[in-house]
Amino acid sequence: MRLKPLEAEYEIGEFDCGDEDLNEFLLYDAKPCMNLNIANTFILEDDGRIVAYFCLLNDKISRTEITGSRWKKIKERFPKSKQFRSYPCVKIGRFAVSIANRGKKHW
Repeated sequence: MRLKPLEAEYEIGEFDCGDEDLNEFLLYDAKPCMNLNIANTFILEDDGRIVAYFCLLNDKISRTEITGSRWKKIKERFPKSKQFRSYPCVKIGRFAVSIANRGKKHW
């Protein structure tokens, strides 16, 4: 198995995870998102077949989106001088495993 970042010249072969939205993202949206620097997609291959993929994108954890004690727990992890109204984070935007590879252990 090999994990590699999606690149412009990568030819996306057949992939079916059972979710049409996730299938279509890989086929039609992953490269445009990469080209616009919105998200980076990573492909897990086995013998040239796509086994799974995921995409990562930048985001933030914001005080306006998390309230009460949950925000207090996040804020307490930082020293007083680094307590802000938002913190950068990396989000898993999409994650899909092909139907043929679900439940299989490859290690």
